Amino acid sequence: MRPLTVPLALLGIGLFSGCMVDLYGGNPRLQVSNDASRWRIRHVGVGDTADPLWRESFDPLIHSGSTTRVMEIPVAGAIRVFVGIRDSLDRDSVAQVQLLVEDGEFRKLEMTEDSLGRLRVHSP
Repeated sequence: MRPLTVPLALLGIGLFSGCMVDLYGGNPRLQVSNDASRWRIRHVGVGDTADPLWRESFDPLIHSGSTTRVMEIPVAGAIRVFVGIRDSLDRDSVAQVQLLVEDGEFRKLEMTEDSLGRLRVHSP
């Protein structure tokens, strides 16, 4: 065995695991407040709504005037956050927002209604 094989292999493993931490780690935190009178929050997730990378469901639903607990999400970077919502007529829908989240950063999403009663999901 060559003398540099083991150190190079260990270095490669270390670099690879460091990349995995950068890609999947960081544990940014997210909280969603609901100030929309007609909507309740069913779940919050990251990625595609049909096959989410991460999802947190709420039972009971988060009503108007309430805020979710602070949740750690498993990824950082440019992510798509979706919020599963239910209106006052018990119809389900999904609102989505793009966020740029840094490692360890805290982001708060706010659900509000405009003067016409349309839902807005935004990060202040």
